[in-house]
Amino acid sequence: MLEFEIQNRFIEHIIGRRPIKSPEVNRLEIYRELIYSRFEEVITNALPIFSEKIGKDRIAELVTGFIGHKPESPYIWQAPYEFSNFVKSRNMLPDLPWADDLLWYEWTEIDLFMRCPPPPDEPETFDWNRPWQLSGSTRMRRLRYRVYLDDYDEPGDFPLILYYHYSPQEVHYQEITPFLYDVFNTQGETAAQSLRRVCGAHKIIPEELEELLTETMQNYVDKKILEAV
Repeated sequence: MLEFEIQNRFIEHIIGRRPIKSPEVNRLEIYRELIYSRFEEVITNALPIFSEKIGKDRIAELVTGFIGHKPESPYIWQAPYEFSNFVKSRNMLPDLPWADDLLWYEWTEIDLFMRCPPPPDEPETFDWNRPWQLSGSTRMRRLRYRVYLDDYDEPGDFPLILYYHYSPQEVHYQEITPFLYDVFNTQGETAAQSLRRVCGAHKIIPEELEELLTETMQNYVDKKILEAV
């Protein structure tokens, strides 16, 4: 029990929950600085645009608060994801309305690159009568700001796809229309059913779109953005 209490006090000193007496001569301060430096390095490398936009002083404040929160992930490369959730869940940047979009965008690039599954062995042919879904190498979100174009001033509705491009082994982005966003946001339907549902909501005749969209949909299949269910 005593050993546990000692370990717990040590951790609380390191993460900043307990003050360190005489930090200028206390070796515990060295451990605290090492922990901070490691987390700060990983977070700023994973979120370079976000870190630059908010400045060194503010990123230091956020990283310090995050460490005091006791990060739980056993993998250091996932710390930026946990950090992003920490910042968003506590509404720590109310003066920066674009921060949520930028944190998602930068972290998702890392996540796709690290987790990307292997591509299908055989090429697929798009068929309106089959159900399709976003592949495991793709993420989609409606953004309020075009942070991917360095635009932080004009809010709007900007659906975006981030996907892993297997040929150059890079993460690419593609802005799509709200209409296509709704089509891709399927509910276990076939592509034709999804198209009819979305056309109804947008007051569009679906028969006029199937032929026009077939090549576009095949392009998304070829890029491994869509996969058959």
